[in-house]
Amino acid sequence: MSEDKTNIDEKLIAGHEYDGIKELDNPLPDWWLFIFYATIIFSAIYFFYYEMDGGGKSSDAILAEDMAVVQQQQAEAQSEVAAARAALPQKTDADLANLGLDTELMAKAGDSYDKNCKSCHGEQLQGGIGPNLTDKYWIHTGGTVTGIVNVIHKGVLEKGMPPWENIIPDAEIEGLAAYIYKMKGTNPPNAKKDEGTLFDNY
Repeated sequence: MSEDKTNIDEKLIAGHEYDGIKELDNPLPDWWLFIFYATIIFSAIYFFYYEMDGGGKSSDAILAEDMAVVQQQQAEAQSEVAAARAALPQKTDADLANLGLDTELMAKAGDSYDKNCKSCHGEQLQGGIGPNLTDKYWIHTGGTVTGIVNVIHKGVLEKGMPPWENIIPDAEIEGLAAYIYKMKGTNPPNAKKDEGTLFDNY
């Protein structure tokens, strides 16, 4: 540090001396003032550019652009999944119904039902918020296992059932549909009354 103090103004601020320590009224260094004024100028330019329609994008506009990109990517991904799903060999009602013969698969499907379906359709598929799944009446499936698969995939939004196609894997949905179909006619206690159209085809 320089020992040259000849330029220091020894003018004391009145009442600001304690134990021999003085507070002086010296000017701020030029470099400090330069930075201070530069920040004022920068903030004025920044405010005009971003807040006063000076051509800069607002945070809302940037967010909207980013969200549009994300939504486009999601749409493309969903299209790819749909195309891949459509390219898979389509299982028939008989193929899906035969899944009910696989004991291990049905145990896993039962766990999937408990996790995802029980809260609306009841522990024994007897119905609750959702319809009874053990009687011979169907509301949306057309009385087929493939119909059950489609309903699980797409949901029934007007009834409050969400689509599960992007949540549950296809193979698990097929097993779940076979499990529901297998449970038809089990007549659990306190079953909800019949809803929909009678399909006596099982």
